[in-house]
Amino acid sequence: MHDQGKFTIDFQHYLSRSLRGENARRGEVIHALQGAKSALDAITDPVVSDIMGAVIATHHNELYDIIAEGERTLTKKLHINEKNLHYEEVISAFHPEIKEETITAEIYNACKISCSKNLDPFFMLHLMTKVLYSCLVDADRCDAAGLLIDKKESDWSHLIQQLEAYLDGFTKTTDLDLIRNKISMQCKESGSRPKGIYTLSVPTGGGKTLSSLRFALEHAKTHGLKRIIYVIPYLSILDQTADTIRDIIGNEYDQYVLEHHSDIDPVESDEEDEHRKLLTSRWDSRIILTTMVQFLETIYSNKASKLRKFHNMSEAVLIFDEIQALPVKCVRLFNNAVNFLHVFGNSTAVLCTATQPHLNKVKRPIILSDNHPLVTLTRSDQKVFERVRLEDRSQSPMSYVQIAELAKAQLDAGKSTLIILNTKGDARGV
Repeated sequence: MHDQGKFTIDFQHYLSRSLRGENARRGEVIHALQGAKSALDAITDPVVSDIMGAVIATHHNELYDIIAEGERTLTKKLHINEKNLHYEEVISAFHPEIKEETITAEIYNACKISCSKNLDPFFMLHLMTKVLYSCLVDADRCDAAGLLIDKKESDWSHLIQQLEAYLDGFTKTTDLDLIRNKISMQCKESGSRPKGIYTLSVPTGGGKTLSSLRFALEHAKTHGLKRIIYVIPYLSILDQTADTIRDIIGNEYDQYVLEHHSDIDPVESDEEDEHRKLLTSRWDSRIILTTMVQFLETIYSNKASKLRKFHNMSEAVLIFDEIQALPVKCVRLFNNAVNFLHVFGNSTAVLCTATQPHLNKVKRPIILSDNHPLVTLTRSDQKVFERVRLEDRSQSPMSYVQIAELAKAQLDAGKSTLIILNTKGDARGV
């Protein structure tokens, strides 16, 4: 239906000229608007027809606002291009059967679910429109490229075996080793939980990267999920995490891992470059590591090149590392996106950090699952990570001599010492 406009003599002549090598400018023959008009004519519900019409009309370029400057954008485009549509010719050649009741029921059921979960139904419809658009763009471009999409379920067993073998190589002698192992085991056991939105609150040095991967692999296997997506705010941490995952799974499964961010080195050959462009445009790899910028742009852009991969965030485990670094201005966008991906995309999200932000206590909160912490640490467990003791001695002024004597006592005890002063004169005095 999306290419219904190709059933015209004009388009067939365009194809013939292209095959003969004659001058044929891409896009010179309109062939997307006809399918959009067909949707408007066949679907009586205005909400559903607007969504379907916009998705079909724009699948070659950018998704536009359904209403702009008080006018329906698609209606305006159809009026402007009316003479070039040859709509009667198209309809006589191909008239698709549209199951309006099924489509309408799905969309209205989604609105009911949104309201029952205190989600903004209009915002959820906005994201559903983008998922439909993403599916169409990806399918259309894969078909044009002759690419067969692998629909086999992901088998996570081999990667789990690789990770377990890697973890077996760690010693478990010190208190810190034992607590890290406890965190890791709890994450593994939590992998059998229902799909949801969870938190992983682990102090710095607690082995968060390996523990989150352990949960993700077990959870993906339990629920038959398609991929694991790491969203990391800092490139240095992203690179380190990617290297760690590659070390764990080995060269045999290296092709399962995709990094998608602005700092990737260019590949050596044109063939490799084209392959990489395909991977980053679709996000069809098993394990993807990307930035928060890429994550949000994929969802909130209107460009086909960005939105194409949006639908592949469904049926995934989404690991958000260092979530406390999320900019305040992005909180509402982030919460709506993650809620949507869980409720309507059947994905699971994990918010990882040493200090959880209160994303569930804002106007449009993230909907955390019941019993959302993946790990529970006792007070004695947490004390193992307390490697810094603070003493406030600011109540009584100290002379240069007293500061020097305090530092000397630390040095004499075999401890390293750092003194920070605010002027060069004070530094010389000490």
